[in-house]
Amino acid sequence: MALPGNCLRSNIFRDAALPEACWQLCLYPGGKRLENANNVSLFLKMSSTSPTREVRIKVEYRFYFLNDNDQALFSNVNVGEFHAKPPKGGHSWGLRNIPRQKVSAAMDYQF
Repeated sequence: MALPGNCLRSNIFRDAALPEACWQLCLYPGGKRLENANNVSLFLKMSSTSPTREVRIKVEYRFYFLNDNDQALFSNVNVGEFHAKPPKGGHSWGLRNIPRQKVSAAMDYQF
């Protein structure tokens, strides 16, 4: 079983329509914090591509856990305003308490 706070990060990706930002998925199989330990946490992190420029972006984002037949066993849609302000330069939105059973069923994997 994964410990709270251990993070698996995606590669950084970009959208050509938003060149001032880069994105990364952050998955915590054991939950982000101790109080989330019986759940999975998933976040979308936005960072500024400039170390000196403040960036604000309002976006709709969707999380899906799909099974092998591409059926969504868990999905969530949100709108968030991401704000990256130097020197920290990053901001994330996401879900702290996704039921572990839903993720395990989608991945055919036990955490």
